[in-house]
Amino acid sequence: MAWRASGRSNTELVQNLKRVGLIQSPVVEKAFLAVDRGHFVPVGRRIEQRPTEAPAHASAQGSLSVPSSMVFPSPRNDERDEFAQNDPYEDSPQYIGYYATISAPHIQAMCAELLLPYVGRSGARILDIGSGTGYLTAILAKMGEFALQATTETSVDHRESSETIRMEPASTSVASSVILPRVFGVDHIRPLVEDSERNVRASNPELVAERRVVFKADDGRLGWPEYAPYDAIHVGAAADVVPRPLLEQLKPGGRMVIPVGPEGGDQKLIAIDRDEADPSKYVQKDITGVRYVPLCDLAYQWQGALNAEPEEEEKL
Repeated sequence: MAWRASGRSNTELVQNLKRVGLIQSPVVEKAFLAVDRGHFVPVGRRIEQRPTEAPAHASAQGSLSVPSSMVFPSPRNDERDEFAQNDPYEDSPQYIGYYATISAPHIQAMCAELLLPYVGRSGARILDIGSGTGYLTAILAKMGEFALQATTETSVDHRESSETIRMEPASTSVASSVILPRVFGVDHIRPLVEDSERNVRASNPELVAERRVVFKADDGRLGWPEYAPYDAIHVGAAADVVPRPLLEQLKPGGRMVIPVGPEGGDQKLIAIDRDEADPSKYVQKDITGVRYVPLCDLAYQWQGALNAEPEEEEKL
């Protein structure tokens, strides 16, 4: 289709996303260039696959969390072969193991543009639900960094490894301090969470060293209450209805981007803005038709519900 923007390298992929109008902001472009997708798509790697112990309850909209006793043995040969077909710079979803995919770059670029005004605030907290291999999690962190640089005309001093990162003026002797945004990634597949941190360390080690990106294994529908409220929330799987915990954890004046709709049915990518003056008020904007995997519990995923290689795509 016309909006596909595949490339032979990360740079070419980003150039094509910009050429077709999916990347519009210099900040988003810079972040996509800074985070090489090649570090986040398994190609010929051994990624753990099936649990030997599955939860008893399976539901697309249940509230089951991830059992700590879950064991993930090695993948079957045919599943490893699927990784061999992966191309990190192709503009389509790629298989990452555990019946999960990483979204197509054009969808991730669209979500990034929608969240840009919210991630570049000093001290912003960003929640990434269904963080997968950590790709968009890292991009959101770099977007926040670059947006603050553009706003304050400063450069980042990476020598400090604390929540408050000092940003020093590039052209004056007067120092100003801002708090760089932090991104909190949640995925219910524990080995993917572990792999995410390795991926980010390989691609952008400063994000892990400065704890600007952190991950945990849990049911994403519950959010991450410990660090709420969030200026921006990204959800990478479709919910029948928007989970109430995520609405409650969205900061007044913040935005959530989430696909909504039934599995296999009509779905829409929507943006939800929480009113700053009246936090009880939420304003929804429909963005485009999409097709996403369901936001489900772990047992439902293991039943093979995602075996059909669903694509997340804009419906033209």
